[in-house]
Amino acid sequence: MNDLEMQELNGGGSSAAGSWKRKFLLVLAAVVVLVGAAYAVYHFTEDTSEPPAWLAAQIEDLELELQNAVRDQDIMAIRMSMAECYMEADMCDEAVEQFEKALDLATDDQEVAAIRITMARAYWKAEMHEEALDQLDLALPLSPENIRGLWLKGRIHIDLEEYDEAIEPCLKVIEVFEVNQYTPSFELNDAHYCAALAYLEKDDPDADEALSLLEDMMSLPDTFINADLRALHAKAYQVKGDYEQAVDLYLEALRFGPYFPEAYQGLKECYSNLNQPHHVMYAEGMLSYCSEDYEEAIRKLQDAKSNIPEFGKVWEGVGVAYEANGQITEAIEEYEQAVALDPYMCVYAAMQLNSLGL
Repeated sequence: MNDLEMQELNGGGSSAAGSWKRKFLLVLAAVVVLVGAAYAVYHFTEDTSEPPAWLAAQIEDLELELQNAVRDQDIMAIRMSMAECYMEADMCDEAVEQFEKALDLATDDQEVAAIRITMARAYWKAEMHEEALDQLDLALPLSPENIRGLWLKGRIHIDLEEYDEAIEPCLKVIEVFEVNQYTPSFELNDAHYCAALAYLEKDDPDADEALSLLEDMMSLPDTFINADLRALHAKAYQVKGDYEQAVDLYLEALRFGPYFPEAYQGLKECYSNLNQPHHVMYAEGMLSYCSEDYEEAIRKLQDAKSNIPEFGKVWEGVGVAYEANGQITEAIEEYEQAVALDPYMCVYAAMQLNSLGL
């Protein structure tokens, strides 16, 4: 059992819990995997107007397990499995009934908290955010250092664009990891990301706090620095007023793919503040591309290119718009010039040339 599983079991406290409790937590983890697989089968193979075929089979199997179960802990885990299945099938009433039956079997606060956090996660996946928060409000006082519960609360507030409310639970996740020296996990990384985003999106943005969180996040082992992270980093510098650094990071976010309207909007604003009108036209052209107005995108990008021909990304942008518009020959010419001008930033152009066998 890893550090996070042990913390989940004990709510951040002592690791002296009984083996049956550890088994209960491991069964809950297995439930998540099992239901995820069933969910994928359901969504890709079933007519969602009727209860999915997998549900009847899964519930039948679980009913058989229930008949043979003796210990309350095993019955509780089976009830949780049934509840998760019903939630994935959008049968909320049936799911709640099973969750409540599982709660009736809980023997201490940590079990109650674990069940309610699982309920909250199921509600969240069903986009029932308020119901999820209600369960977390009941669970977290019982297990105030429960990492998954705290992370989920922060993530739900982000989904609801309640940025001030998202900060505290995200920072608490980071604190619990630091104090207990747990092995870094997805929850730790995402808590950094969500807290940074919240600091930038709240009514009185705090770029310094966001930058500190993002730098800490990028120093964590196994952090994948993707386009979203680069763009958020860029936004932090933009809010701080360092527009040149923001531009560099937005362009980094766009190296491997051209469809990122939020990055182009950020670039447009930064270029405007830097008094670079032709680069503003480039960003506007790429926003037209993202809106699938390819003719307008080509017009704006060609205009920008005529004024800043040394800027490789504008050639790549014209190529992207031409390709989307079905003008492959023209796209190839633009891609080739983009790669010649800036092979580092125009990786996407090189990828497209390679895909065309050139």
